[in-house]
Amino acid sequence: MKRLLIFVSFGIGMTLSGLGMGLSAAYLYLNPQVPDISTFTEVNLKAPLKILSRDRKLIQEYGERLIPITFEQIPRDFINALLDTEDKRFFEHSGIDLITVANATWQLLANAGDIKTGASTITMQVVKNVSGASEVRFIRKFKEMLLAIKLEQALTKQQILTLYLNIVPFGKHAYGIQAAAQTYYGKPVSALSLAQMAMLAGIPKAPEAGNPINGPKRALARRNLILDRMFEQGSITQTQLQKAQSEPITAKVFERQIELPALYAAELIRSEIIETFGRKAYTLGLEVTATIDSQMQHAAENALIKKLNEYDRRHGYRGPEAAALAGTRTFLANNKTSYPPYWLKTLKDTPIIGDQHPAIVADIGDREITVLTQSGEAISINWEQLRWA
Repeated sequence: MKRLLIFVSFGIGMTLSGLGMGLSAAYLYLNPQVPDISTFTEVNLKAPLKILSRDRKLIQEYGERLIPITFEQIPRDFINALLDTEDKRFFEHSGIDLITVANATWQLLANAGDIKTGASTITMQVVKNVSGASEVRFIRKFKEMLLAIKLEQALTKQQILTLYLNIVPFGKHAYGIQAAAQTYYGKPVSALSLAQMAMLAGIPKAPEAGNPINGPKRALARRNLILDRMFEQGSITQTQLQKAQSEPITAKVFERQIELPALYAAELIRSEIIETFGRKAYTLGLEVTATIDSQMQHAAENALIKKLNEYDRRHGYRGPEAAALAGTRTFLANNKTSYPPYWLKTLKDTPIIGDQHPAIVADIGDREITVLTQSGEAISINWEQLRWA
């Protein structure tokens, strides 16, 4: 029995020694290949190029959508949604979660190479997103682990989490949680509901295929999984869980809020900036202030539109932009009871130019005409209002 214990002890010792030597060899081999840690501690956020008026109105924005956020601005519910699902021991480990690594290793052996859950921590994901490395998976993973340990020594947990939530892609050209909240919900992350925060927390796993616009079913399933994890970790109550999981998808794409449309001026400025800085200008976070004043610009545009309308009316009606649209015969045969889908699509696809709104004449009476507008509303215009034509 004593001899057996000695043999087992010797075997364990040799295994640990071999593991130690292997890790040391891996460190000596990979350490010279990894980039300097300053690459990750001094990250320049790829903020877009903004062109502003003299009175700070946004004229145009070029580049990916990114709105920097501080740790204090990140809601606690969102932090819980992310960490309860992706890295629940984030504030405890030193860059590598050994328990998760052990689980992934066991899955690798038990499932013949098939791993159901990853072993990446938030710190390792920061390394991956900043470096963009594309080497063989195992070598890349070892490098990520080595850099994650170094990053944990250089930055605080709060700094690492903030960096991650400023650079991670959320699809639809949105980078970082604040830009994602504005892109999908049109408001800052602090104003989102629990269900909406959980929805956003699930997007980085598959930014394009798993966002609520491109893959609503997948996004909804992921959101509900995250809410389940939050409940299991004690971050939310049963009541909060049920309420959040019962909410439908409310996300849609909100375009950037251009406050002062002036495309010609914006293009002139953009061309000059690109000539000076090159295409990197789209990621330097430059803010260019033009000499344009928003009030004067609006006054000039209104004056121009007024005179163009007067010129147009002096020359009378010049005929329709299109006639006999698809669905017209069916519309007439059905006593004009419902508007053809193609009419509504045509109106939707026709842009509003200045104060000129597209419409389709649906009926002509003795004293008025009825037109279908872009919103699907039918309005009447009497002949007196059309005297100019």
